Amino acid sequence: MVTSGEAQHADSHGVGSAWTGGLEDLLSAVPGQQVLLWLPDADGTLQLSGSRGIEHSAQATPDAAAGLFDTPPLLVRTPPNPDQPARALLAVNPTGADQSTLQRLLDEAFTPPPPLDTWDVLEAIGDQAAVLDADGVVIRANCAWRQTPEAAQSAVPRCEPGVDYPAHLRLTSSRPARIAADGILSVLRGALPAFQSDYDAGERAYSLQVEPLPHGGALVRHVDISFRQHLQRQLAHRATHDALTGLPNRMVMADRLGQALIRAARTGSTVAVLFCDVDRFKQINDTQGHSVGDQVLVAMARRLQKSVRQADLVARFGGDEFVVLLEDIDTPATAQAMAKSLQATTTSPIVVDGRPLHFGVSCGIAVHAGTSNPDLATIDGLLSDADSAMYAAKQTGRGRIALFEPAHRYVRRDPELIAPALRTAADNDEIRMMVQPIVALGTGQVSGFETFVRWDLPEVGLLSPADFLQTAEETGAIVEIGASILRQSLAFATRLPGQVVSINVSWVELAQPAYADSVLDALRAAGLPPERLALEVNVPALAEPQALTHLDQLRTAGLGVTLDAFGRQPVELSILPHLSATAVKIDRTLTAFATQPGSMARMLRGLVGLVAHLGLTGIAEGIESREQAEAAAELGLAQGQGFYFGKPVEPEEALVTVSDGPSAVPW
Repeated sequence: MVTSGEAQHADSHGVGSAWTGGLEDLLSAVPGQQVLLWLPDADGTLQLSGSRGIEHSAQATPDAAAGLFDTPPLLVRTPPNPDQPARALLAVNPTGADQSTLQRLLDEAFTPPPPLDTWDVLEAIGDQAAVLDADGVVIRANCAWRQTPEAAQSAVPRCEPGVDYPAHLRLTSSRPARIAADGILSVLRGALPAFQSDYDAGERAYSLQVEPLPHGGALVRHVDISFRQHLQRQLAHRATHDALTGLPNRMVMADRLGQALIRAARTGSTVAVLFCDVDRFKQINDTQGHSVGDQVLVAMARRLQKSVRQADLVARFGGDEFVVLLEDIDTPATAQAMAKSLQATTTSPIVVDGRPLHFGVSCGIAVHAGTSNPDLATIDGLLSDADSAMYAAKQTGRGRIALFEPAHRYVRRDPELIAPALRTAADNDEIRMMVQPIVALGTGQVSGFETFVRWDLPEVGLLSPADFLQTAEETGAIVEIGASILRQSLAFATRLPGQVVSINVSWVELAQPAYADSVLDALRAAGLPPERLALEVNVPALAEPQALTHLDQLRTAGLGVTLDAFGRQPVELSILPHLSATAVKIDRTLTAFATQPGSMARMLRGLVGLVAHLGLTGIAEGIESREQAEAAAELGLAQGQGFYFGKPVEPEEALVTVSDGPSAVPW
């Protein structure tokens, strides 16, 4: 057999690309009981490089081969022509060996691959491509060039080999063709290192790209960029418009508002901004589901657009907030009259799934006489004043209209006014907890519950959780709220048969010096093991080291850690290894793509694969139908949560549901 040293020496000579195995595999494949193989060294002298089934000296030469075999061997060399240098020589005991088989085997193993045909490369290019000589004459064109659609030919013609291409382009009156001719000549003459020019051809768009060749001439390609331009238009539209309603977004509104203020200063008219909020929208969203809520928002957008003049602008600022820009208003009373007309148009019920849904619109109005030099502070201030007026309108009841007054700035959810009430409510457990089931998609059993907060502040009005939780974080009151929800959650967990309770935790809480110890103390006081509690966190762009340390401490103690709303906002992936997570909640905006074909569904599948690869449990948020639940399970997500399985309910109601048995969900 070949020794390791001999095999290494042999492999250094290289085996032809036709043979995919190593040298030992080659020797094993040779028929015959006794085999010797010689390969040339750097000087071309044949050296013994491998053997099988025969005693020999490492210095054995081909001339002495006959004396080493039991019977005269078969000698085979490649190439067979003795006038050419040998790439390999094989001596084989003739028993079981065939001269032609040996020759074929040796030729395949040591014959180098044929040289690459340059013209084959040209044909392999998917674009319409041709090679020009130094004078601009087409030497060769690929199949795609010869099959160019007629519309593209009319914009920038192609030509047959043997034709001067720049001269051919100059024969047409097409401007893109003349630009192409000038660009090609500039590259051929060395005036430009390369050239590129885009042009439209009917329903398609192309990019002419000219690159010089090393030995003169140029490669000309017509690249179809229709899809790229379509994608660019889509991305540009998404950057300036709301994805759900198609309305312009805040950025467009700020730009148009600035222009309107300049025109108003020049014409002596007034600009009015109407900040509109859909009354009862949160109730509709919570009770009917997000798909119904989305239909309401789309209907509202259409009604607002039909209610305003062609020169006015309607934008969506997110959630259920819409902003209307009215130009050429003579007095504030005119703006109020237009707001009433708009309100009347938008408050008629809409029918969703055969059911009429009734809702109103609260509207705040801010007016401005215009300025010749509007800055960002002026624009943001006017929008903020309209927003404050809208909150003032809501305080007096639903469906009201309020014209901005300076006092409104202090009424609008002033954090310093709300913070003390928040702390008092938290200390007295007046911020109520509601729970929503989390279901194992494989069995349909309730595996856990997520807790939510609700608070009604009579002095200010009904505040959504997002509103007062943001204020709580800004003022530090979130610490007291978090402690209250933790107490309520653990009390609820003690009455469950074994499900995990998940609580949402902010980074402000996690950064508190004794946060981890306080959670573990609360678990011990409740008599619960750490595995019965999970923390849900939104990954921030920057996380304080202290917060990460506490999160790791709690995870080590046995608590679950869930990355919430994953995919909703950009996340620095480098932070993930430091979060000690056990689960990932895929945001509802991505879960919606589980039942749809296309690139977004493929992205969702890739994200689920990443979660599985990291060894984390995947949870789908926002499941609202059986189809979504089945699609999420098929993707590999272990758990699901959403209105299909159950809406947020009072803890007592959830306890009744769980006591009915593990199949008390529609799955």
